[in-house]
This record gives sequence, structure tokens and C-alpha cells, in this order.
Amino acid sequence: MAIDLEAGTTYAMHQFGARLGAGTLGDPYLYLYDAAGFLQRSNDDFRSLDSYIEFTPLQSGTYYIGAGGFSSRTGSYEVWVHDRVDPVPGQSLRGTVGPDEAFLGDGDDTYIALSGDDTVHGELGNDRILGDNGEDSLLGGAGADRMHGGHGDDTVIGGDGADWITLDAGDDLFIDNAQGGLRGQDVVYGGGGNDSFEGGGGNDRFYGERDDDLVLGRAGDDTLYGGEGADTLNGGDGDDRAYAGDDDDLLQGEDGNDFLHGEDGNDSVFGGDGDDRGYGDDGDDVLYGGLGRDQLFGGYGNDTLYGGEDNDSAYGGWGDDLIYLGAGDDYYGFTAAWWLGSNMGNDTILGGAGDDRIFTGSGNDVVRGGDGADEVWLREGNDLFDDTGQAGADTVRGGSGDDTLRGGIDNDSLFGGDGVDTVRGAEGDDTLYGEYGDDLVIGGDGNDSLNGNQGSDVVIGGDGDDEIHGGFGQDVVYMGAGDDTYYDAWESGPQGQDSIFGGDGADTFVFGPEMSGDRIADFEVGIDTLQLDSSVWIGDLTEAEVVSQFARVTSDGVVFDFGFSYSILLEGLSSTARLEDDLVLV
Repeated sequence: MAIDLEAGTTYAMHQFGARLGAGTLGDPYLYLYDAAGFLQRSNDDFRSLDSYIEFTPLQSGTYYIGAGGFSSRTGSYEVWVHDRVDPVPGQSLRGTVGPDEAFLGDGDDTYIALSGDDTVHGELGNDRILGDNGEDSLLGGAGADRMHGGHGDDTVIGGDGADWITLDAGDDLFIDNAQGGLRGQDVVYGGGGNDSFEGGGGNDRFYGERDDDLVLGRAGDDTLYGGEGADTLNGGDGDDRAYAGDDDDLLQGEDGNDFLHGEDGNDSVFGGDGDDRGYGDDGDDVLYGGLGRDQLFGGYGNDTLYGGEDNDSAYGGWGDDLIYLGAGDDYYGFTAAWWLGSNMGNDTILGGAGDDRIFTGSGNDVVRGGDGADEVWLREGNDLFDDTGQAGADTVRGGSGDDTLRGGIDNDSLFGGDGVDTVRGAEGDDTLYGEYGDDLVIGGDGNDSLNGNQGSDVVIGGDGDDEIHGGFGQDVVYMGAGDDTYYDAWESGPQGQDSIFGGDGADTFVFGPEMSGDRIADFEVGIDTLQLDSSVWIGDLTEAEVVSQFARVTSDGVVFDFGFSYSILLEGLSSTARLEDDLVLV
């Protein structure tokens, strides 16, 4: 490229490669030759992204600039040539090696600082300001400015307009000092060093990049990237998005409906006000929903999730997680997208107040429902549900492991599911099912309904007037205090031979047409009632005739033997006298 230069005038020649978006060329270089082809000046950027020559010719004439790049890749670049004069709007200027202060005025100006602690005021216009070395202060002013801090601990103030800024190396400070309603959408890259960003009213994009950065979005719908290092990202007002990056980061949503992503490291995520979405991702993370209807995703690692107030959703993910759902009608479990791997690990879920919905995963989980009418599905693992002392009518379904379910003070419905389960009612009129497996079902206080279902179960009625169903299998039933009612499962054969202890109270024992050799250990004549189905014999018989034809005294007690292995033993009785008064025929 040929240029005409005047003797005695100092010229600045600057090649812009990939820096500040002026081109795509990496590792550029500049050469300056006189008309005879002799090299006058040269500059290699030493793997930076631009190159610079300053030259004062002794003779006027034509000179030649050679430009290119040492990189193996091709790319584009710009070459600027200007003389060193006072600022004129729209011109390109360069500072000295000392501490300069420049006021660019109106127009779209370019200013290139050298070493030294420089202060550059962009003022009006869409300016391009490069700080280079030194602790520089760059003030963009109005307009869509492009500024580069360079090396050193720089201060860059954006001003009005949509600015594009690279802070580069050093512990830098960026402040968006927009005035009035001219709030631009700034893009700022931190580079190396512990940088601080403070946004304004626009929808800004901040990239912390390397080291430990402080990024404050302030007003507007901002997007914040922490990058490497232990960063602090604070969205401020607006619906913000924050991505922590590597290391142990702090994310704060503040006001607005925010999206906060912890990524790598042991991160702390605070949603603040608004309906927020928080993701822990990798690492042992802590997530706080705050106010609003929040969604929290723990991800990998042993995470702790706090739902806060309002109706929140929490998903523990992989790892041994601890979940506090807090107040509100909350949801814990999985979405369709998380079904194949959600909530894996040994989790602890604390429901808190409100009507919660909780789905556990494949680990050995602990669930405490808290107050409110909760719905809980335990899935795989040997899980514990404990609602001791908590209000609310809960519904809990065990799952495939050996689960333990403990109800609260209201009328709970507890289903053991598969496995060898323990189901305990506590206060309230509870409905308890052992379901599949050899289960232990305990009623507690209240008028409970207890069901052993499949398997050889142990069923204990407790206080209150309970209704007890042994179910299929060889069950042991303790009816406990109160006027209880036992219902035999209609099955025949030795697999259904139950042992029944009536306990205190006037109890009723109900048998269908296929009683299977059950025994009642403590039937009290004149107090308890034996209800029989009349279909087991032919014809209409009175209670006295049933006793006369089918009851006999044995060494074990009184046996009602109806043939076909249909029998009932009233253990310990030595006489059939007055038994007809205790029979009810249906």
C-alpha cells in the first residue's frame, strides 16, 4: 500500500486484526519501506491481535506499507494511518508513552493510547478507544463506542449507547454510566484479572472470562457469564440469565423471573424475587428459590435445595441431595425430560408447609412431608417417609423397596408398595396398606383401616375402633384396644391361615365363604362377635343350629368345621355354651 508522507510530521500506522471486531486475522505484522525499498520501520505484535508503527520521515515522498499475519490461517484486517495532530471530529489519534488525557469531542473518533496511565474522554460519537499498557481510564460518553482496556488495572465507563468493550488483562472496572433514557445494550468481555462489572438500564451481556469476577447486571434483562474463576453474578432488576462457568460461584437473581445456571463447581444460587429457574449442574451446589414460583434443578453432585415461599418445584438430580420445599404447595420429583435419570441418589426431602407433591428417585430417600396434605411417590430404594407430629391428610405410595412410612396427626393414607414395608399410622383415622411383601402395618391412635394385602403380614390395630383386613397370606393380626372389626380374605388353603388376637374391646370377626383354618387366640364369649356367611352350609339354619352342627370342642379350643378345609378355631375355649349368642349369620 503506497502512502505520501511529509517530512517532519509524525505519523501513526496501526493494523487492526481480530481485536475489537475490526477483522479476523491473528498475529499480524507491519513493515514500512521508502521509495527505494529500504526498510524504515517494522513491528511484530508478538501474538497479539494488532500491530503499530510510529514514524517521522526526514524526506517527503512516497512510502510503502507491507501488512500481513504470521498465523497459518487467513483473515481480514484494517490498516489506519494518521498524523499526530490535535483532536478533530472523526479522526484517528494516538497518545504518547506518558500519562495522557484526551478529549475526543464530536464525531466517530479513534484514539490509541500507549504506555502510561491515560484518561480518554470519548464524548459524542461512535468512538474507538484502545487503552494499551498502563492503568487507563476510558470514558466512552454518548454513542455506540468500542473500547479496549489493554494491560493494567483499567476503569472503563460506558456511557449512553450500545458499547462493545474488552477489558483485557488486569483487575479492571466497568461501569455503565448511561444518563436519562439513552441506555444501551452493552457487551463487555473481562479477559484476565479479577474484574468488576456494573451494568445500567439496558439489556447487557457481560463475560467475566478468566479469574474471580464481580458482575452486576443492575436494571434490564441482562445475560451474565462468569467463565473461569470463583465469580459473583448478580442480575439485579429484570429477567436475567446467568451462567457461572468453572469453579465455585455465587449467582443472585434479585428481582425478575431469572434463569441461573451454576455449571461446574460448588455453586450457590439465590433466585430472589420472581419466578426463577435455578440449575446447580456439576458440583455440590446450594440453591435458594426465594419468593415466587421457582423451579430448582440440582443436577450432579450432593446438592441442597431450598424452595422458599410460594408454590415451587424441585428436582434433586444425581447425588445424595437435601431438599427443603418450604411454604407453599410445592412439587418435588421429575419432569418428562428428567425421567430417565432424575433424583438418583440418597436424597432427603423436607416438604414444609403447604400441599406438596413429591416424587423420589432410585436411591434410599428420606421424606418429611411437613404440614399440609402432601402426595408422595417413593419409587425405588429403601425409603423413609416420616410425618410424625405434622398436620395434613397425606397420601404416600411406597414403591419397590423395603420402605418405612409414618403418618402424622391427621387422616393419612399410606401404601407400602412392593418390598418388606413398615407402615405406621399415628394419630388420626388412617388408611394403611402393606400391599406386596411381608409387611408390618401398625394403626396407632384413631379409628384406622389396616390392610395387609399380599404376603404374610403382621397387622397391629392400636387404639381406636379399627377395621382390619389381613389380606392374602399367613398373617398375624393384633387388633389392640377398641371395638375392632376383622375381615378375613376370602381364600382357602394353608396359605391363608391367619392368627388373630382380638385384644381389649368388643371385637367382631367377619369370615366369608372360604375361611381357611384361621385361629382366634382370645375370643371372649359374651363380648366378641363371630360373623359367618351362610353360604358355607345348605339350608336355613339358626345360630343355635350352626353351633350344634359345626362346632366341637378339641384340645386346642372350639373348632367350627364346615368341611372342605373351611374351619375356624376359637383357641382356649372349653365349651360351646352360649356361643350362639355371639354369632351373626349373613
